Amino acid sequence: MKNLYNKNSFCVIISHTPYCKSYNGDLVGLGSTVEEIDRLSTIFNKIYHFAPIHGGEPPLSYMKHENAEIEIIPMISVGGKNFGDKFKHILFFFKHLKKIKPYLNKTDLIHFRVPTGFGLLFLPWLYLFWKKNIWVKYAGSWNSNSVPLTYKIQRWMLLRFPSNFKITINSPSEKLGDNFFTFCNPCFDKKIIAKNYDIVQKKNFKKELNLVFVGRVEEKKGISSLLEIMEDIVHLNIIKKLQIVGDSNRLDYYINKAKKISDKICLTGPLSRKDVFNIYSHSHIIILLSHSEGLPKVLMEAAVFGCVPIVSNFSGISKIIKDNHNGFILESYNGQYDYNEFKTIIHNPLALKKCSLNAYKTSHDFTYEKYLKNV
Repeated sequence: MKNLYNKNSFCVIISHTPYCKSYNGDLVGLGSTVEEIDRLSTIFNKIYHFAPIHGGEPPLSYMKHENAEIEIIPMISVGGKNFGDKFKHILFFFKHLKKIKPYLNKTDLIHFRVPTGFGLLFLPWLYLFWKKNIWVKYAGSWNSNSVPLTYKIQRWMLLRFPSNFKITINSPSEKLGDNFFTFCNPCFDKKIIAKNYDIVQKKNFKKELNLVFVGRVEEKKGISSLLEIMEDIVHLNIIKKLQIVGDSNRLDYYINKAKKISDKICLTGPLSRKDVFNIYSHSHIIILLSHSEGLPKVLMEAAVFGCVPIVSNFSGISKIIKDNHNGFILESYNGQYDYNEFKTIIHNPLALKKCSLNAYKTSHDFTYEKYLKNV
């Protein structure tokens, strides 16, 4: 692959990253992915990104590409929770394939981002008909069994692909094959590390603590578990505020639920990347109690601001977060967390400060510069 990555080549990216039209007609997409593709564009002459276009007003977390040499090729937005929505992947597959094939005929490299519903049909097509190079980024948890059946099928297929399929996973795993590589999920530019040094050093864990959650506000992200913990400990004087940042199909429901618990809990809805980073700079702890994850970017984005990760023990996280070193891993018992364990953590300022400094050091491995070097 190395000889392909030069400024005389172009790349076709295929993903399920959603885009919307902004009020002025620009296409904007999920901020974290847009930034990543912007950085990838520095090693290609041109990028064509085949991705779904959604209707409606874009969330604040969406942004426009910086590089004009990234062209969005619209995919019809299909998929969903019920069978009828998922069946549309089959109905529209050949229409999508016909639209993208002219670009595939002109490139030597596909960058396919999975798991995605489109992948169930496109991966077998690639296996049978694509003889050039491909880089597949599997963004979910590779080891977890708490994932949809469609994810497991895609993992099974990837294990059987030939060596021209270069497959990257974002958390350490056992040796899977010579064409598998572990890549740290890129989160920010290197310059932010030096910029944040004073913020991290001055962060005080002896006074009131600001807590933050960033992600989809839904059950599989552990939002109910988080609110249950807060219901038990929110009266503690050490807790100043919990900000829950992210979009949700049931945002009003969770806002009302939080109001019944305490006015210390604030649900902001989705925010711009700049606003989220500003929250990190004033926060002490980031909490993520997901049922299943790959390696969430938000953990290292918060860590570079000195926020201590407190996480559930989802697959692969213990390779990155070492308990009581650069964060804390909470074990659940029949789906319930030990509130006393959480209380012990937040009342130990020395341990929190140590973890804050170590989390900051860990975050240094998650820069775009290191990511591009690995590519």
